[in-house]
Amino acid sequence: MNWICIRTVNKKEKKVSKIIRDELGLETFSPEISRLRKYRTGKRRFTEAMFPCYLFVKLDVREGFERIRSTRGVHSILKYGMKVSVVSEKIIYKLKESLSSEDVLFLDEDKPGISNVGRIEYGPFEGFVGEIIKTSNAGERVCVLLNFLGHCVPVEVPAVEVSVCEPGLELAS
Repeated sequence: MNWICIRTVNKKEKKVSKIIRDELGLETFSPEISRLRKYRTGKRRFTEAMFPCYLFVKLDVREGFERIRSTRGVHSILKYGMKVSVVSEKIIYKLKESLSSEDVLFLDEDKPGISNVGRIEYGPFEGFVGEIIKTSNAGERVCVLLNFLGHCVPVEVPAVEVSVCEPGLELAS
């Protein structure tokens, strides 16, 4: 059994995930981000897909994909050339580990350190600048919200790899 990535119709990740789970009996994973948004009337929690228009499905790749492809709301199956792209079990495990039991990452903007701008100095995200949205493990790790391929993606990195930028630095949108 392998994890594959499915592209869905816009804003239908949850619905497609439920259909695949209930009708096809397959395990699905569709992580979400929940954050507080400020409105004139106060703060409200807003939840959206962590990977808009995508979800993960665990299946036996030898079975074929016709059942998935013909499911209402499925746009396509992610491929590299003619080969279906398989997502590592380790990546799915790490994602699930950082989420709540409902597969939601809660970003609470009232915690200390919110809105500090940080630059990642080492590793695969070296040079990226983003908003520090939370700290964990007694301050050993920080979660930085990066603008990546037009989407805001939270990335957790060791705190020693991030330097706080001077106040007033604007993030690129």
